[in-house]
Amino acid sequence: MIYHEQITNDNITNKFNKLTKYPMSKKPIIYHQRLRTTSIDDIIQYNINSTIPNVDIGLFNNTLTNDDIRNWIELSKQYIQTVGNEYLINCKNQEQKLNNIILQRKQCMDLDMDNISNLPDDIIRVIYSYLLPETKILYLLEKYPNKYDTLKLITAPNLKTFYKQVVVKKYSGYDSYNSTNYFYRKHLQTDYTNVLYNLKNKREFIIEIDRILQTLRNPIPVTNYIYHFYQMRSYCLLKSIIYVGNRMAKRKKPKT
Repeated sequence: MIYHEQITNDNITNKFNKLTKYPMSKKPIIYHQRLRTTSIDDIIQYNINSTIPNVDIGLFNNTLTNDDIRNWIELSKQYIQTVGNEYLINCKNQEQKLNNIILQRKQCMDLDMDNISNLPDDIIRVIYSYLLPETKILYLLEKYPNKYDTLKLITAPNLKTFYKQVVVKKYSGYDSYNSTNYFYRKHLQTDYTNVLYNLKNKREFIIEIDRILQTLRNPIPVTNYIYHFYQMRSYCLLKSIIYVGNRMAKRKKPKT
C-alpha cells in the first residue's frame, strides 16, 4: 500500500492571504538573532508570533478603524485554529498509516508460502501481487540463499556484461533514472555517483552487485513513494540476479 504525502491545505493559504492586507510582516523569519544556532522551534514560534495582530500599529495614524482591527484579530484566530486542526489531522493520518503498515507487515509475514504453493499458479500470482515488495524480497532471499554462488559459475565475460548492461544501466547508472525520479538518488545512503567499472575479477563484480542491491534496499524513507520506488527497484534487481545466475551458470557435469 502506497501512501500519498499530505500537501498544504488550500484553506490555510487562503486565510493567510486575507491576513496579508493588514499591517503585518510579509517576510518569514528564518534566523535567530541570538548567538546560538536557530532551531526549528525558533522559526515556528517567531513566525507564529509575527501573525499576532498589533493593535498599536493598526491605530497608528488612523491606519485601521476599530472594526478593522477586530476583524484582523478574529481572522488571525481563525488562521491559527485552522493550522492547528490541519496539523492534528495530519498527525492522526500518520498514526493510522503506522497502524496499517504494522497490520500489513504482520499479514504478509503470517502468509505461509509453502501451503500456497499447492494452489494453481494463477491464484498464486494473484496472492503474491498483494505482498509488499520488501516481503517479496525476503521470500526470494529465503528461497535462494546461495544466489551469488550461481553467479560465480557464470563466465567472467558474461558476468561483466550482466553487471554493465543490466545492474548499472538499468538499476544504478544515471541513464536508469528518468527525469521524474532522477532526484530520488539523493535519498540513497551510499554515495551512488561513484559506480565502479574497472573491476578485476568475478569476486569484485559480485561484491559490487551486492553493494548496489543493499543500497537500493535501504533508502532514506523521506516519503513513502520514494521508499517503495526503491523497494520495487531492489526487488526487480534481485529477481534479475537469481534469473541470470540460474540460467547462465555453467555447472560441472558429474563424473560417470
